[in-house]
Amino acid sequence: MISRKFNILLVAITRLGDMLQMSPTIAGLKREHPDARITVVIDRQFAAICSGIPGIDEVYVLDLNFVVRCIHREQDGIVEAYKYISDALEDLKEKNFDYCLNMSNSPYTALLIKM
Repeated sequence: MISRKFNILLVAITRLGDMLQMSPTIAGLKREHPDARITVVIDRQFAAICSGIPGIDEVYVLDLNFVVRCIHREQDGIVEAYKYISDALEDLKEKNFDYCLNMSNSPYTALLIKM
């Protein structure tokens, strides 16, 4: 029997606790699917934490402070924020994930995943 190599995306961008609670999920995924490739989407402020979590194959960093700063600008800020998020989503879509898990209980991450 040939084992399928799953490509899995975990989204945990809003809270530090989401990042820490993600560790057992990653361990379980790797135990059940050792060949799975796990990518984590996080906010820039949590990037250093991911280096201490075993089982993560790739970290995709979003700069949410940049997005907030853009939105608060008067001229074209919302357009720049939209382009930043849109470009990030296109990058992620190109990776053709088999599964996407929302580790943040947030309407913002739910919307991001839906897009």
